[in-house]
Amino acid sequence: MLKMTQMVPIFSGAGAVSVVGTRMKEYECKRVLLMYGPEMKRLGFADKVKNHLIEAGLDVVEYDKIVPEPNDTDIDNNVSFVRNSGADGCVALGGGSTMDTAKALLGLSTREGTSIRDHMFHRTANQWLNNNGYKLICIPTTSGTGSEVSESAVITDTAMGFKSSFKYPADLAILDPELTVTMPKYLTAETAMDA
Repeated sequence: MLKMTQMVPIFSGAGAVSVVGTRMKEYECKRVLLMYGPEMKRLGFADKVKNHLIEAGLDVVEYDKIVPEPNDTDIDNNVSFVRNSGADGCVALGGGSTMDTAKALLGLSTREGTSIRDHMFHRTANQWLNNNGYKLICIPTTSGTGSEVSESAVITDTAMGFKSSFKYPADLAILDPELTVTMPKYLTAETAMDA
């Protein structure tokens, strides 16, 4: 029997993304790491979220190095960026790869001397990585992965050649259907089947 140990609150509706800055302020964050892939910049979504954060009086640091299906090397090679960002909060904007990357980078950032592999389910009984003080808001732009409300994240272990998971739930999921209408038809179909 599956047991859910932590529920992620959801704020949803058309235009819901507009509350992202207010919510980060409620968490007492001052500097927010905004993570997204190149498509979010091209569509204007990254700038939209950034503007909401700035309007709330927050400093914003952008991280745009999200790759599809991230692996342990991607995480280990980029964790220093998060460590040096000075951020106390994070907004992950995009699909499952963005949200899983954010969870991995945040979780690993306070655990110097370790690899994300050291915290994966198939290697350790203690896969929790969420006790490091960052606040995380996930804003999905696709459907299907459920990473925004899941306590788990999935990263590929390159040494073993398969995907594994660790636990790092978000503090809030913002579901705004207006951010999904520009998805390509094939991606809409793929993520619908995933869901």
